[in-house]
Amino acid sequence: MKEFIESINTNNLLEDIDTVYVAVSGGSDSMVLLALFNKYRDKYKINIKVIHIHHGIRLASDKEAEFVKNWCDTYNITCIVRKVDMNLPELKGRSLEERGRILRYKVFKEYLINNQTVVALAHHQADQGETILLNIFRGSGLKGLGGMLAKRGQYIRPLLDVPKSTILEYIKNNKLEYVEDTSNKDMIYTRNYLRHKLIPMIEKHLQPKISDHLGEMAKQLQKEEHYMETQMLQKLEKVVIESKTNRYIIDRKEFLKIEPVIMARIFRHIISKLPNGLNNVTSIHHNNFIKFVLKGSTGKVLELPGDRVIKCDYNNIILEMKSYNKDSSMPIVELILNNLSENKILKVEDYILEIKQYDGKESYPEKRYTKWLDYDKIGDKLLIRSRQSGDFFYYNIELNKKKIKNYLMDLKISRDKRNEIPMLVDEKEVLWIVGYRINERFKISASTKQVLEITYLRKER
Repeated sequence: MKEFIESINTNNLLEDIDTVYVAVSGGSDSMVLLALFNKYRDKYKINIKVIHIHHGIRLASDKEAEFVKNWCDTYNITCIVRKVDMNLPELKGRSLEERGRILRYKVFKEYLINNQTVVALAHHQADQGETILLNIFRGSGLKGLGGMLAKRGQYIRPLLDVPKSTILEYIKNNKLEYVEDTSNKDMIYTRNYLRHKLIPMIEKHLQPKISDHLGEMAKQLQKEEHYMETQMLQKLEKVVIESKTNRYIIDRKEFLKIEPVIMARIFRHIISKLPNGLNNVTSIHHNNFIKFVLKGSTGKVLELPGDRVIKCDYNNIILEMKSYNKDSSMPIVELILNNLSENKILKVEDYILEIKQYDGKESYPEKRYTKWLDYDKIGDKLLIRSRQSGDFFYYNIELNKKKIKNYLMDLKISRDKRNEIPMLVDEKEVLWIVGYRINERFKISASTKQVLEITYLRKER
């Protein structure tokens, strides 16, 4: 079949590949795909193996699995039959079609152990047309209108440009056996209704070559999608300040310079990287995100599906898991000072402490991560911890109090960053906002006899 060869060569489907797992149901499409790979495996110097998913929802499932296995045995091909549980609790509420798809890809992923391995799927031109129509009815964007790709990561579709008629002709000419899946005619499934009712009506009354045209449209839109995605990644690199498994921070000022269509793509990209991915995220969430960012309400929160939230904080936009603040709170570090002497340096976690005698003459430079405190005013035990409600310090020589929260807000430090700033505290008050100010009450004075020098090593904070 020339279309099979053309697709492999044009799309580089087997470049640097040594093993192909062919997904085979036993139906006409997958059996043709398997037969073609079997025919050309020496030409492309590949090992082929078969994965058959046993869904267990029809009486014929056992016979189909046996048919595929016997065919593989005839041609000395390894056949892996995997039974899946369609009634898993986490699949509750999803359609039968969706459950089957999720479970199939979950199995496929287990075998994609390295970059030299791919899974081959038997989607053809008519499947592509059906997918595009379904996406249109769902209100999909450009990516959905581009349909399926011949190559997506480690999944390949060599038959994507092949008409169904060509597949049936190949079966006839090569006397290839296959099994009929009776569920393919059941009209309760949306795709079957499209295939057997709607598309034939379109072919008869509107456009006899609907699948051809949708396939060509998909190719053009895939090129445009690739261009837009490239633009998005370039802009993303410029605006992302921080990226973690559970949190992204982007520069709002730079973000607002971007075209709204790229804004939405950046939003979608970041959400896809957070836990729970794009599940249940729709265009409504995209639009709400854009409105929220444009308004830029500091302190407000926009909730998203999958326990994600969006916040605007001064010049930043934060997309994170609801649990992020809980996860990011730092452990409490205890500093016991009663055994610390002038001749002994104490190192605890990321801190180095030293006692020095003070003669009233020495002056100390301004350093952000090293501070000098009046040791005689400090108790035997200090703590390093995150800020807590009610924390305060004395911020001027008149010993006026200021809440830590208000001080950090004055510096326009985002709410979440505030929780990451360590506090050196005693039983009553904050001695040092690490990386920022020390408490005026503990500064060195004429009456100071001993000085506590404390250095914080993790200066990236």
